[in-house]
Amino acid sequence: MDAFPPLSLKGTRELRDQTRTMVAKHINPRIERKQKLNAIKMAGDNTFVSALEKSAQERHHSSWLKFEQMSETVLWF
Repeated sequence: MDAFPPLSLKGTRELRDQTRTMVAKHINPRIERKQKLNAIKMAGDNTFVSALEKSAQERHHSSWLKFEQMSETVLWF
């Protein structure tokens, strides 16, 4: 039943006012929200930890490819 976070009537009215202000400025609120979420996601992708994890995955993948290539050249009896 708790699918949505609880939001007070005051908070709902503030969101409504913000949305109306954006529409008055010819800004699509849905697109604006998506752009903000993408910016947050991209900021998280540019951290040292994410770069390290990506590098580890690439190294693991490349070593697996080398193993597959070596196993193809070895003659199995």
